Amino acid sequence: MEVSLRQVTKENYEKVCELDVTKEQEDYVACNMWSLVEAKYNEGYETRAIYVKEEPVGFFMWVQESKVKISIWRFMVDKQHQQKSIGHVALNLALVEIKKFRAYKRLKFVIILKTL
Repeated sequence: MEVSLRQVTKENYEKVCELDVTKEQEDYVACNMWSLVEAKYNEGYETRAIYVKEEPVGFFMWVQESKVKISIWRFMVDKQHQQKSIGHVALNLALVEIKKFRAYKRLKFVIILKTL
């Protein structure tokens, strides 16, 4: 399976915004559109689309909260592409990319629940 992380751009943001999780997961995952808006207007926010071949199938966002702390705030795989190990591969790719930020000393996952 050919999984990659790519920048979210004007060419692919609409497809990224259309990705969705299952009904049962909706309370645990913020909207990709909202996440992209947050990233646009806040420093230190990095977003990536998760691709399988040439199709966006998921979304990542991490935040450099301080000079030494990076947190993964968003991580989702579209409901049509779950249970295929895409998330596992994408997480490893994201960690490789995050580790390029030499200053960080601590990495944590933060779960931001969707506002009801």
